[in-house]
This record gives sequence, C-alpha cells and structure tokens, in this order.
Amino acid sequence: MNPRRVIIIGAPRSGTTVLKKYIATSERFVLTGFPETQSELDQEFNGIPVWKRTKWLQQSSLEELAERYGKDSCFVLIYRYPTDCYESLVDLNSRRGYHTHAWLPSRRESDFLQWWSESYVFAIEVLSKLPFKVVFSYEEFCHDPIKYRNIVCQNFGIVGENEITYKNDELLTAGSLIKEDEKTFRTNFVNASSVFRAAPNEPANILYNEILLKIEDELE
Repeated sequence: MNPRRVIIIGAPRSGTTVLKKYIATSERFVLTGFPETQSELDQEFNGIPVWKRTKWLQQSSLEELAERYGKDSCFVLIYRYPTDCYESLVDLNSRRGYHTHAWLPSRRESDFLQWWSESYVFAIEVLSKLPFKVVFSYEEFCHDPIKYRNIVCQNFGIVGENEITYKNDELLTAGSLIKEDEKTFRTNFVNASSVFRAAPNEPANILYNEILLKIEDELE
C-alpha cells in the first residue's frame, strides 16, 4: 500500500516551506495550505497532498501526528545546521519588527540549540517506527532538489520524473530556492557561521554531529 499524503517536519527556517513547494512540482502532488488543525490532513484532493507545519516538530504534536497518520503517510524530516536556523530566525524576526517569537521566546542561542537537539532526537525516534519516512539535510536538498523530490516520490510508486512542472511563480528556477531573506541572512551572518563550522568543539557542531550519528543508526 502506498501512502496517501506527505507530511513534512523540521525546525523553523530549515527549508520546510521550500521543500513543500518543490515536491509539489511533480504532477501527481498537490500544493496545500498550512493546516491549523490535524483534521485538515483528512481532506481529499485530486492528487497527493503535501502538508507541513514547523510546529509539528514539537514532541506532543509529533506524537499525535504519528499515532493518527503514521501508517498511511510519508513523513519527510529535513534538518539544517542549527546555528543557521537560529541566525536566520533572528534575522527574519528583526526585519519584521518582532521582539519575540513562539520558537525564540528568549532570543538566546543556547536555548534554541537545546530545543533543536531535543526535538530532532525525539523526531528520529518517532520516525524510526513508521513505514514511510525520508530524511535529508537542507544543504543536500538545495544542491540537488530534483534528486530529493524523487526520493519522496518513490514512496508513492512514482519513478523517473526528471522534469519540473512549475505550478506557481515562486519556483521559476532551482536558484529561487534561496530567497531574498536567505541572501540577507547569509550576508549578515556569514562570519559567525564560518566560525562555528570551523570549530569542531563548538556546541552547534557537537549537537549537529550527534544528530547525524542518530540518523545513521536509526533511519538509514
């Protein structure tokens, strides 16, 4: 039995929205909205719906989601270097004039890194028990988006789609995966990110490597 829907989970600013749009470039998939309740996932479409909400990475939400939809959905977990998620979120909030955010109430990097690590550890444990799951990094996806879209498609018995069917103006080229806000974030934080990646004992590197090992042990 093939799954009925795609459910994307990941931390905020980890590429969940862009991934959702890119999966829907396959003619068999339907680009959906952003559900306010889990019951919206039961809607019927003329095609395979692609759903995502970053709040689903929270432990209580993910438990309920897996219990209700784990048997007939393909769960896609996307992860991104945690410092990049944090800095992109801070930059977005600053440019929009937000002082706080549901994901970043204290604006402390250490708090976000701890939440990031605990959330992905829990998500990997949940997904390891499900029949249909795909996991990859934001960086891998941006490098070859068609490859990773097709990996998702294979869970639905769809193979050999190497073309892109553009259904909206936001996906004119693969290069548009990196939007203007991403470019701004990179300009603002390029030095900070390079320092973290160059220092193996920094907290972000340690947490990231722990997640990579857990993915290798439990999901691959």
